[in-house]
Amino acid sequence: MYETKKLYQIRKIDLDVNPLPFAWESIPEINIDCFLWEDNDYKPKTKAKLFYTDTHFHVFFKSFEEEIKVAYFNMDDDVYKDSCVEFFIKPNPDMDDRYFNFEMNSVGALLLGLGVDRYNRERMKLDNPFEVFGISTSVTRGTVENYNNQLTGNCDDALPGNCNGIPEERCRDELHDDCCNGAARSYCNSTAQRCCNNTTQNCDDGSISTGGCFDTTVCIPSLTDDGSTHSCYNGKFWTVEYSIPFSFIEEYFGKLDIRPGFRFKGNFYKCGDETKYTHYGCWNPIKVASPDFHRPEFFGDLVLE
Repeated sequence: MYETKKLYQIRKIDLDVNPLPFAWESIPEINIDCFLWEDNDYKPKTKAKLFYTDTHFHVFFKSFEEEIKVAYFNMDDDVYKDSCVEFFIKPNPDMDDRYFNFEMNSVGALLLGLGVDRYNRERMKLDNPFEVFGISTSVTRGTVENYNNQLTGNCDDALPGNCNGIPEERCRDELHDDCCNGAARSYCNSTAQRCCNNTTQNCDDGSISTGGCFDTTVCIPSLTDDGSTHSCYNGKFWTVEYSIPFSFIEEYFGKLDIRPGFRFKGNFYKCGDETKYTHYGCWNPIKVASPDFHRPEFFGDLVLE
C-alpha cells in the first residue's frame, strides 16, 4: 500500500532575501498520513516542512487537533505521551548509524536523544533548549486550557507566522479584514505575529485579546510564566517551529560536507501515547507489528537541493 522509502528534497533558503516567517510559504509540505497500530480511527491531519540555510536546518510542524494534552514541560520529559510531533534524523547515514530524535509536545518541551536504536541511546539535557534551537510554539503553558475550550473555527487555511500573507509592517497595530480569507480579522504586533481573530482588541491589562476565529474574545497574557512571548492561535491547529544548528550536529558527528546533493535519512511522526485517543502517525511507513518509531531501517531520504 505504501512505498518503502520516500524522498523529500530540502530547499535552501537565504533568510536575508526571504526572511522568516515568509520563507515557509515556498516550502513543500510533508504529510504525516500513515497511521499504524491503533484502530480508533483517530488520524489528525499533520504536516511538516523543512528547509536549510548555510548554518541551520529549520523545522516546522502543524497539527489539526480539537483537543490537546500537555502534562510535561521540561527538557527530557516523556513528551511522547502528550500531543507530540517528532523528527528523527540520521546526519551521516553512509558512515554512522546514530541518529537524533527530536520529540516535542505542543508547548515546546523537548526530548532529545542520540544513538543507533531504541535501546542504545543517550538522552540529552540542555540548560537552554529554547535558545539553542529557537523553539517557537503557537500554544503555551498558559494557553492550553483556552485552546481546548475554544470551538472550532473556519480558518483552516490560515498561515501561522505571517499574518496570513499580510506583511508584518502592515499588520502591526492595525486591523485587517483580509486575514483568514476574509473570514475574520487579524491583529499583529511585536509580541504576537500569528493572529486570526474575530474580535481583536487591546485588553486593559496590556495582554493580547484573541478570539481565534470564534464567537468570543479571550484575553491571554502577552508573556508566559518564564517571560517568553507567545503566538496567537486558534483552536483548530497547533504549531511548533525550531532550527537545528549544523554546529550542534557536528559536535557529535564531526565535520559534514553539507552542500547540494548531500543525503540525510529520517522520518517525521505524530503521536500521543497517553492522549484521549492514542495514535501513531508517520511520514515513511514502519512495517512492524507493534509501536516503534525507533526503526531507522524505515527512514526516508532527505536530500539537499
